[in-house]
Amino acid sequence: MRYNWVMTQTDPLQMVQAVRESSARVVTSLEALDESQWRLPSLLPGWSVSHVAAHLALNAEALAGAVEALLSDEARTMYASDAQRDDDISGLSAASPEEILKRLADGCRRLDPLLVETQTNRAPLGLGRIERTPGSGRWISTADVAGMRWHELEIHHCDLGPAVTAYSPADWQTEFIEQLLSGAPDVGDVAGKPWEAAWSATGRPPYPGGAASV
Repeated sequence: MRYNWVMTQTDPLQMVQAVRESSARVVTSLEALDESQWRLPSLLPGWSVSHVAAHLALNAEALAGAVEALLSDEARTMYASDAQRDDDISGLSAASPEEILKRLADGCRRLDPLLVETQTNRAPLGLGRIERTPGSGRWISTADVAGMRWHELEIHHCDLGPAVTAYSPADWQTEFIEQLLSGAPDVGDVAGKPWEAAWSATGRPPYPGGAASV
């Protein structure tokens, strides 16, 4: 999938700041949970809240590792395989909330300066692309890494579910909603508010119970 983030065309660092703010919101939501809430089902089939948090931590590590490799003139996929990715998520999800939060925070800190590189110093990266898994044919341009991370954080924050977080698609920024809708023209006629169409664009069923705007 190609992430054509309009914000990168105006102020590259605005995208990095959007990622920072999204990261902080996710961490704040997770820090407020007790251990029992980490084990509750998320909105993603088969995944608990801890699975979603583990995925966000490992996604940060995977993106950071791939960008670091490109900066060293090496080739590295995000994940060794889809099966290994799933096993890693499952394994980390079984860890304590403290360990998952640490991995998430560390991953965000490691990725942050690399996102700045992808947005402001593209010459060393050239036309670099990152493949998801070896031979998958699923590539992302390094210029789109920040947009991809923003996408992951915003959608998966909502995937935690209304049982554990007040954050919902109704809280999404206008820019984020517009980006989701621009990539999925078929949902443009979804009845309701723009965030409802944007949530539908992710391929998910309607957000449970709707969502109250903040």
